[in-house]
Amino acid sequence: MQIETIVRSLSESVKEGDSQNLLERLRRRLKARLEMIEKTGKRDLELEPFSWWLISGAFDDDWAIQNLLNVLRVTHKVSPD
Repeated sequence: MQIETIVRSLSESVKEGDSQNLLERLRRRLKARLEMIEKTGKRDLELEPFSWWLISGAFDDDWAIQNLLNVLRVTHKVSPD
């Protein structure tokens, strides 16, 4: 499932009360994707929609900003910008 699709549905999951479990799974998924990109050296357009994670407001600011920087290092852009 694409990261953009997952995060767009985040607000529904938060409303249903399963937010902590979902947020932790998303954090692990992002970490795994970043590690794979670092290992292979291949850019992955799947991470470009990371700014939706920021817009969601579901993640703590420190984690979100640090990972925005990580995503920008491998994608060189995010959308929507």
